[in-house]
Amino acid sequence: MKPPPSHSESTDPPGSPEPSEEVADDSERERQDQATLGRLSAALDQADPPPEGLDDIAMRALTWDVELGHLASAIDEEPVLVRDRGTSQSSGQPLQESFQVDDYAIDLTIESGQVGVLLRGIVTPRVEQVFLTGPSFGPQPVNCDEFGRFEADVELSTVAVEFVGSDDLARRTPLLDL
Repeated sequence: MKPPPSHSESTDPPGSPEPSEEVADDSERERQDQATLGRLSAALDQADPPPEGLDDIAMRALTWDVELGHLASAIDEEPVLVRDRGTSQSSGQPLQESFQVDDYAIDLTIESGQVGVLLRGIVTPRVEQVFLTGPSFGPQPVNCDEFGRFEADVELSTVAVEFVGSDDLARRTPLLDL
């Protein structure tokens, strides 16, 4: 067995710089860093400030991918044909639809409204807001009450109900062809 090195023997691998060389390299690196930071600071002082409202625009741009994904899926998705199931248009009776999306239940009542189609719904567990979306329009927010109920009288013929759960994940029902 080899004895431990004495204080005069180095334990560094061969070719390692001597301690005095490391100090010289560190001070040179520090000098170069300071020079670089000085040039960057001078460049920033000469640059124009960012346009007002840029932060808001950038934050909205973060949602574009999500919105485009919803639009693309809405275009490719085959809608559930609600009107072929004996809707309120012919019978005068409201139509009931229920959906399960992950741990959320969405119950809808669909009937004739003053503007077009009256959608009444409840999301359980409760959410604060739902969004009505379709292939030809972006999300239209509808507030929910303290029980997760919502109501909207819409002119839309094809719609999906979207919402964000307590885990901040977006969910949606299939498209409904009203």
